[in-house]
Amino acid sequence: MSVRDIAAFRADFPNDSIEDERGFVRYPGLSVVEAMARMFRDMGFHVPAPEGEMELGWVLDVCVGKRRYWFRLTDLGDRIILISRDMTRYEPTPGDIGHEDLLGRIDTAMKADGRFSNIAWYTEAEYQRAGEESAKRVRFAMPLSQLPSGVARAAIFICAALVLIGFAAVEFWTALGFFEDRRMAVAGLHALAGGAALALCFGGIPRLGMWLYSRGF
Repeated sequence: MSVRDIAAFRADFPNDSIEDERGFVRYPGLSVVEAMARMFRDMGFHVPAPEGEMELGWVLDVCVGKRRYWFRLTDLGDRIILISRDMTRYEPTPGDIGHEDLLGRIDTAMKADGRFSNIAWYTEAEYQRAGEESAKRVRFAMPLSQLPSGVARAAIFICAALVLIGFAAVEFWTALGFFEDRRMAVAGLHALAGGAALALCFGGIPRLGMWLYSRGF
């Protein structure tokens, strides 16, 4: 079942945009996204400071245990659009707060705050049908700003894995040499080091990557 992960609403906040003769220095919506960040923090979740993405709006990461949720808020003037995505690469396990549950919590918090009104939730298809003109003004794809960090993280982990595999190969080769010389104790130590390197490669690195990803790094 599709999650209604797009919200359209109004918010009674002062205009916080900054403009000069060349255009926007700061796009509107910062005070709204900061208010929502405080709501998530009050729920006990880890929320870094919002980041601006020019005319696309403001991005917010919400870390809920091992899960990470991405939000982008775009102030269109007549309404505000909030898009959310579950950025975790695995399905929720028992005890996790899932995407729909989290959206239900923020919906309740927004409705309890008198500054938010006319809150409606849509799937992407529903939103496209509800307002074609507004839909064209909102981009639904993930921000390109997340691509460099993802590529860099993957490159670092791949290099670390290759180093560990190379180290394990050297240790096993050395262990084989000592085994042929019947120096069993020394051979065993080198084989143990090689096994530990492989365990770290195929067990430790993926777990570290998953933890860093869930924390928003």
